[in-house]
Amino acid sequence: MSRIIFEDTGWGGSPQLVAASALYMALNYPMRMLLLNQDPRGTGLEAGFSVHGNHYASLPLLAENGMDAIRRLAVNERLTKHNFPDYTTPVVIGRLDLLTGPSHLEGEALLDLEEKERIYAIAGQVYDICFSRTRFSEQTAIPSGDWYRKEPVPLRVAVLRQDRSELEAFFRDQTLDRKTGRTTGAELIAVYPYDSGSQWTVRNICRRFACKLPAFGISYSTQFSDAWNNRELLKFFRLNCPVRQDKKIRDEMLRGLIPFCQAIYTLAGRAAPLSGEKGA
Repeated sequence: MSRIIFEDTGWGGSPQLVAASALYMALNYPMRMLLLNQDPRGTGLEAGFSVHGNHYASLPLLAENGMDAIRRLAVNERLTKHNFPDYTTPVVIGRLDLLTGPSHLEGEALLDLEEKERIYAIAGQVYDICFSRTRFSEQTAIPSGDWYRKEPVPLRVAVLRQDRSELEAFFRDQTLDRKTGRTTGAELIAVYPYDSGSQWTVRNICRRFACKLPAFGISYSTQFSDAWNNRELLKFFRLNCPVRQDKKIRDEMLRGLIPFCQAIYTLAGRAAPLSGEKGA
């Protein structure tokens, strides 16, 4: 399984982008994928989906699915590749499942690092790709143990704004290799929301910081924003993603998102061979 981690500086952007990327890829690539939310239930990357009915995420309900249930099974050593999907919410049948975040009752102290990685290891027996998000400041060390060394290193996607201070801090902290133009952390850069009229275009950013990482500008979309707030992301993609490759793409966000997702697919295939329809 390839793990794709979207990271931002805390100003937002990665929850919307990781959800959009997973949905587009689920509708266009024959793989089984998981959206794993580590933020509190109803927030983060799941905020654009209608998965909780009329219940608000803050209600003190004991979750019988999602991360709370997965954690209980993992702690009791009852989590397997056979029952893992039973505690997820299908978004695109047979292609994309959503593992909703922890309830507020269990709070931020969800899992220690090794517990989290064991859950990933079991998910890897079911899914081809696992998408998640975090902040740059929340990066953690790789746990020890022979069981973990068999797992592929996560692919990191940096989600940045056209903000000089943010960009300077990112490239300073990422330890850029001047010979290759690559960083020690991120494998891919997404500038979102992107303004093509700005002087800080993707090309100028890469030139200024001597960066040779694949970088993509993904524009703001009013339709996508409305779909996110109305929790109708799947409807947005079904209406706006062309079935035919030669059909013109009208939405500005999708024009940038599609080549970005193609790059993710390529990088994921290099990190871990994609079997297609895994576990189906």
